[in-house]
This record gives sequence, C-alpha cells and structure tokens, in this order.
Amino acid sequence: MTAIYTRAQARRLLPPPPDRRRIRLDAGASQAEVAAESGVNQSSVHRWELGTTTPRGSHLVAYVDVLLRLSAITGVPQ
Repeated sequence: MTAIYTRAQARRLLPPPPDRRRIRLDAGASQAEVAAESGVNQSSVHRWELGTTTPRGSHLVAYVDVLLRLSAITGVPQ
C-alpha cells in the first residue's frame, strides 16, 4: 500500500474521540500504553481522546492500528 492510501484509510477508520477512549478503557489499556504503541507521548493520546487535536501521518496510522487491535480483542465494535 502506498503511504497516501494508508493514511486515507486510517482517516476513514478513526473513531470519534469518545469512542477512542471507550475502546482503550474497555481493553484495560492506559493512555501511556497506547501512546507507546503509537510512537507518541501520553499527552498526545489524551488530546486525541478529547478531540482537541487529531493524529496525523504515521502517528495516525499507528494509532488507528492500535485501536483496531484493541477493539478486536474486546469484541467492542468501533
């Protein structure tokens, strides 16, 4: 997949901010754990869950991947 396609797909799959938090909490993961998996710091995940900022580029792709994997583990749909 090309980078532009991957980012476009990730933007489409990114859940709304309240759902991002719900997915993480249902999986029992901390913001710090999600941040480490996404390659960012905890404050970035915090802002993404509040909706004050939106992940971009490779961080977006990594974050959506983490959310999809957590959602699959918990059986909670996005």
